[in-house]
Amino acid sequence: MSERTTRYLGPFFWFAMILGALVLTHEASSKELSKAQLEYLNKLKGPVVVRGDYFKAITVAFKDFELTTLNANASKARAAGSEISESLIWLSKIENYDIDVELGDGVIAVWFSPTVRGDAPMILGGNTKYEIDSQSFAIVRKGTSK
Repeated sequence: MSERTTRYLGPFFWFAMILGALVLTHEASSKELSKAQLEYLNKLKGPVVVRGDYFKAITVAFKDFELTTLNANASKARAAGSEISESLIWLSKIENYDIDVELGDGVIAVWFSPTVRGDAPMILGGNTKYEIDSQSFAIVRKGTSK
């Protein structure tokens, strides 16, 4: 079992992780970033090697995520009030998400999480996890935290 799997404790973990990242991001705007924070942000700018099976799993998950989340957020933004609308517009763009991938027991897990990079708005929740069968590349399970 990988380190990420052992750390994954469900929606409460994600809530705590995002909340902590948001607090760190907020604090970073008013004071200097720690060395560890700078290292994390710099890693996000580096090159990435993606295995072919991971890429295929990401593509399968993205097709569903685009339909059920990104497009839905764009539609809601058009109908919502201005303050809510801004966050929904932001959440309707894939470039505002970080994607984590992990190989599990017969599945490839793909997480879409709102990013905390740059000028990201404060978003609590909004994480979606897909489990993609590593042989057929079909969606086995999907879960969200709100």
